[in-house]
Amino acid sequence: MGNALSVFCTVELPKPSITSNNSLPEEHKDPVVLRCEPQTQDTTYLWLISSQSLPASDRLQLSKDNRTLTLLPVTRKDTGHYVCETRNPVSVSRSDPFTLNVVYGPDTPIISPSDSHYLRGTNLNLSCQAASNPPAQYSWLINGSSLHPTQELFIPNITAHDSGSYTCLAHNSVTGLNRTTVKTITVSGKCLLDHSHQAVGCRAVWFSEKSLEAVVSHPVAMDTSKSQSLPLNPPTTSL
Repeated sequence: MGNALSVFCTVELPKPSITSNNSLPEEHKDPVVLRCEPQTQDTTYLWLISSQSLPASDRLQLSKDNRTLTLLPVTRKDTGHYVCETRNPVSVSRSDPFTLNVVYGPDTPIISPSDSHYLRGTNLNLSCQAASNPPAQYSWLINGSSLHPTQELFIPNITAHDSGSYTCLAHNSVTGLNRTTVKTITVSGKCLLDHSHQAVGCRAVWFSEKSLEAVVSHPVAMDTSKSQSLPLNPPTTSL
């Protein structure tokens, strides 16, 4: 009997590609299944996220042959560029990056600056920011009254009538979610004190007998034993 000859032939791998079951997944809601195509014999499959190895996570699940990657469910941290790499004894090949775009938010808005007390006659400029993908759409309410949609709210030369509640509403058109933050604004003609009874962040205003006013832009000494918050020593120079 002649000797049997076995020949094993390993071919060069084709360039792989990545398919997904969801092109626009929502955070904490949708699972995502990424699959490396095509399926070939005697092939090792590897996954990279933004050029890094897969992080250790209970939410990331691989099939037995590593060809399928499942994210249960996705979070904003999963956003990135995914690459599938295939290997056999004679070749290595990588897919083009697949960009996973996770929609999320908006988170609770942050209103800046943090100041809540303002002097009469100054300008009020409030800005609202909320983490969101796609970017949030913003609108403001003042004491429950609707204003035109805007991220930054500007009111010049404010008066006591501008005191009240200022609500920023952030809306995500894809997730359909809304988040709000309320800030109370107080407008006064008096200087304000911090916990150590020091005049901070304000301008002292004095009124003469002829209703003329002088403005000092530096902190002033305050008599905290009195109910009023006017400076003890008004300036002798009037404007």
